[in-house]
Amino acid sequence: MDTIFNGYKELLILYFRGQEKFAGKPDNAKTHLIQSIVDENPILQSLDHVNSILTLLVGNEKLGIGWMESTAEEEGFMFPYFRIKHQVSLLTTKHFLKYGLTVFPFEIKKLQETTTKLVDKFIYSHFISSVLKKRNAIADLQYELTYRVWVAFATHENDPSISFKKIKELAELKSSLAQSLNLGQRMGPEKLKTYFLKIEQFKSSSVSSEDFKIYQTAIDSILKYAIHRHIDLFRLHKANGEYFTPSDPYVSNWGLRILSKDPEFSKVLSLLEKTKKDFQDDIDTYVHIRYKSLGFSKLDKRLVHNKGLVLTEAQFKVKKTEFFTELKKNGLIEEITENSPNLPAIIKELFRLSEDMGLGDHELLADKFQDSPLFLGSEVPLYQKIEGISFAGQPDGLFYDFNEENKFITLVDFKPNYRAGDTGTYSFANAIPQAAAAALILQFKTGIRVKCVIFNDGEAILFDPNNILQEFNQFMTSYIPNRPIPWLKLLKLIPNNI
Repeated sequence: MDTIFNGYKELLILYFRGQEKFAGKPDNAKTHLIQSIVDENPILQSLDHVNSILTLLVGNEKLGIGWMESTAEEEGFMFPYFRIKHQVSLLTTKHFLKYGLTVFPFEIKKLQETTTKLVDKFIYSHFISSVLKKRNAIADLQYELTYRVWVAFATHENDPSISFKKIKELAELKSSLAQSLNLGQRMGPEKLKTYFLKIEQFKSSSVSSEDFKIYQTAIDSILKYAIHRHIDLFRLHKANGEYFTPSDPYVSNWGLRILSKDPEFSKVLSLLEKTKKDFQDDIDTYVHIRYKSLGFSKLDKRLVHNKGLVLTEAQFKVKKTEFFTELKKNGLIEEITENSPNLPAIIKELFRLSEDMGLGDHELLADKFQDSPLFLGSEVPLYQKIEGISFAGQPDGLFYDFNEENKFITLVDFKPNYRAGDTGTYSFANAIPQAAAAALILQFKTGIRVKCVIFNDGEAILFDPNNILQEFNQFMTSYIPNRPIPWLKLLKLIPNNI
């Protein structure tokens, strides 16, 4: 009992010592935030001086004191709180040894968790628009994106006090990330693209594994936000009139050896060898292209604003659901799950490689693809101009495939947020035009039959690109009179003998 009492007594002493440290500081929200962090963490209460606490939480005692006493609010006022959050995330037991304190890792972890929780709560309460907070999921994703982008720029510029105004200037944008949160503005495509490309540049020149991880985390937060809002980040900039993306192609050396032994695949071999050589020769200016208007997943939202659409958005969704159901009923789409009998070998392989992967895991999956003996390449640029219109794509993966009768290539597209059985917003069928377009280009260039798979980690659809785009053309022209369908000219790539 005495042991328990003495332990409780010691905690009370530490708690009141912590309170006393800030008694002479300005009675404002900043002081209350720092005090609340101290109140939650005995390891901070054990420190003898407030300056030591501020050094650990802010990184610099003079900066910390000046910030606490300041009443000015400049554009980007959120960054000092991000500095606290990031500074604490970097703390180790060694930082406390400087003050003669021996602390345990679990105490550091508690400090990091409570600081993150309190800082996040403080920022949500003071700086995020109530309009944005009503959209809980978007607010959370945008807040995380803002923090991660700030950390990335602070790391690259070696400036732990970098303001959002400075970041805005470095990115050459008109408004800051902090302004967007404060005013309740969602992030638009151009701003997302700008930060995406900028941080990709940081990552490519990174020499530290810790910095690389920071940049990748920021990129992942941008991608996650973009995916949630159905923003295509890969329609980024124009080079010679075509869009390009920084996604790097990869060609499997093992895949090249397989193809070199099969004369039928000589054109496929040449295409992959050229891709590999071009990328290695000119890695900095290598242009990656993606077709400008093949996206179908957003048609139900995009087309209601186009003059000439004869249906309301709700009516269009109903018609699209009926259309997707007919594709399945007529056998143009084969739906497969991991529990389906007689799984095709390629589907089984894709489920194995993508196990437990989800949004933001495309790069990890591309690495896993290399474990497959049938893998040929990923993000291989495919380009074709037809009657003055440019088509292109970068499929997630290309695989050497075969059955008892034929050898062919399977083009795969990883869509972790889509589902088998869904005939609406999250239907795999939404991604068919893009995958089919890339497949037809590859088939046209190589003379090898191509099949398509769109999948997540346990479900997939399998389809033949040669007989499905016609259905999409017919469906779209039924509801959008006198408007050209972007993939109509792709039908010219389908062989006459199909």
